[in-house]
Amino acid sequence: MDQRATLRIKAEKYRGYARRINDPDTVERILHLAWELEWKAMQPDDEDIRTRAYDLWKQAGEPEDRDEEFWLLAEQELRNEDGSSPLRTPDNL
Repeated sequence: MDQRATLRIKAEKYRGYARRINDPDTVERILHLAWELEWKAMQPDDEDIRTRAYDLWKQAGEPEDRDEEFWLLAEQELRNEDGSSPLRTPDNL
């Protein structure tokens, strides 16, 4: 099982705990923890970024010495919900 699936399972487990607790403050803290786990599970990992950066680099004609640029672009693109990147223009590809 991958890390994302594990985080989602933990989040669901915490939500289950929250349903059985009567103290509102404790419920709020547990639900916040569950939300943080879900959020973390949705974030791209290094492998996702590496794969997307490679694809962008290939699309750009495999230019030399721009690995950091493509890494940052891929990271930003994957973190945007719609997959777009405001930095990405025809001039910088």
